[in-house]
Amino acid sequence: MDLLIFHLGNVNWVAVLVALLPSFVIGSVWYAPPVFGTYWMKASDLKQKDLEQANFLQSLAITTVMNFVMVTGLAVLMSALVFDTVLQGMVLGALVSLAFATTSRGVHTAFEYRPFGLVLLNGAHDVLFLATAGAILGAL
Repeated sequence: MDLLIFHLGNVNWVAVLVALLPSFVIGSVWYAPPVFGTYWMKASDLKQKDLEQANFLQSLAITTVMNFVMVTGLAVLMSALVFDTVLQGMVLGALVSLAFATTSRGVHTAFEYRPFGLVLLNGAHDVLFLATAGAILGAL
């Protein structure tokens, strides 16, 4: 039985780096105030002052590392499953996001006593990001 770690050697690292970019593009639009940003701030109990006082570079660095891990994991799964098309990558990215990221968010959000709409909002972002990342991995 192949170990998933074996498939790290099959990962196209350029594709992984390119597949990171949609997270930032999608996120900057998704969480903009005219789109879902106002709701996100309210549901997350954030004030504009909180965002102004936050360490943006630290958040950006953490986001980059976490997204790198997610996209690398997706690339490893695609290699192990021999998924190498845009459609296969897109479907697997969406499925992984729904099955793991969104449900995990739902559990944590429930015990943080935040609105379920926050799970839907963040989960939909994750599905869109990982589906796009999977498509890119399949294309490259």
